Amino acid sequence: MGPEGTLTHTRAFFSLSLLLLVFLGGVYTTSAQEEPGGQVKSSNAQSKAADQIPSLEEWNRQRVNIQKNGMYVLGSWALGNFAVSGYCMTKSRDRNFYFHQMNVFWNVVNLGIAGIGYAGALQSPLGLGLERTVEEYRSFGRILGINAALDVGYVMTGLFLKSRGKKSDSHSERLIGYGNSLVLQGSFLFVFDVTLAYINRYALAKMGEAYSLEISAVPWGLRVRFGW
Repeated sequence: MGPEGTLTHTRAFFSLSLLLLVFLGGVYTTSAQEEPGGQVKSSNAQSKAADQIPSLEEWNRQRVNIQKNGMYVLGSWALGNFAVSGYCMTKSRDRNFYFHQMNVFWNVVNLGIAGIGYAGALQSPLGLGLERTVEEYRSFGRILGINAALDVGYVMTGLFLKSRGKKSDSHSERLIGYGNSLVLQGSFLFVFDVTLAYINRYALAKMGEAYSLEISAVPWGLRVRFGW
């Protein structure tokens, strides 16, 4: 199987990642529509009674759902890699074999992260106060921002390995195969983390509207000012 085989497999993985991310956005949209306070508030609506504002428990439930859905997508990506690359390892050689081998190795970690993250979301308390709820949103956003920066590093490492492989006679196929895998995995994780960060940021912004909070982006997170 030549380089065109790697290209075909890469396209297949990107198609899978796109489907998973579309699923993530769809699940979030559906859950938002089901929330009693999911509608957009106008300036007139902001003057309504406080009992019409969704409870903090509802906002925390939405926060937990965002995290659970994200870990579900990450776990699905890992399992998809196991299935596809596990099979392709038996049918390929040289750089293509190493490409699929690294996909399997890499997603052992992804599956572990998804499992731990999902379990952590299940244990996350819902009865938090306003400031603590905002901080939980912000904390998750910071983690995703750091992860996105690391994802860029993974892609750069993959490109470096590919470059070294093209210049080296020994272990050339291994370096190129591993490099291709890191570029693929890092690219998916970058899109995944940025998408999840946007969904988390959007939910926090809607909460800010409901509770008259002034939320602005600052390095490593968000600045929140209470407007009451």
